[in-house]
Amino acid sequence: MATWGSCAAPGRRTAPRGGAGGEAGRESGRASGRPGPGRQRGAVLLFAALGISALIVMASLIDLGLLYQYRREYQKTADLAALAGAAKLTELGCTDAAEAARQNVEQNLVDFRHDAPVIQTGQWRRNESLGFVEGCDASTNAIRVIVSGRPPALLAPVVASEDQRRLSAQSVASNSDPVASFSVGSRLAAVGGASV
Repeated sequence: MATWGSCAAPGRRTAPRGGAGGEAGRESGRASGRPGPGRQRGAVLLFAALGISALIVMASLIDLGLLYQYRREYQKTADLAALAGAAKLTELGCTDAAEAARQNVEQNLVDFRHDAPVIQTGQWRRNESLGFVEGCDASTNAIRVIVSGRPPALLAPVVASEDQRRLSAQSVASNSDPVASFSVGSRLAAVGGASV
């Protein structure tokens, strides 16, 4: 039994290593569809493009999350500041109520980038097209707070300008008489005028 090569099992023929027969075997392997070194050259480029695309998508999602968080914080702060200012309006007057609202904004937005708040006192006119009319006189019953700013961004400076990323929230609070009231009692039942 004739064998080629040094590690042949009995009854099996192996192709010689090197030489013309080896080259023919490698060429036939490429022709049969097995990838050789020349066919894998674009694989790194493909994986790099997929990786960069994934990073861009992640940065975009982080930017959207930051925009949503800042919008929520701005609106919450405007609402709280307007309520704080309206509570002080009749007691302290226009200037001190506006200062109370300003301090409330600064306390609530310590960790967030924001511009100086715009605080206006005036009159809230229900059922009118204007709604809020700015001014400070005897009929002043409301305060308007506008909070704005530009949140930080990872990808947005590349895609959008600073002005396109500007967020703003406003709120108006009035200290006028309530339109409706609601009360909750702790009495379960009454028997003959006495509470049980």
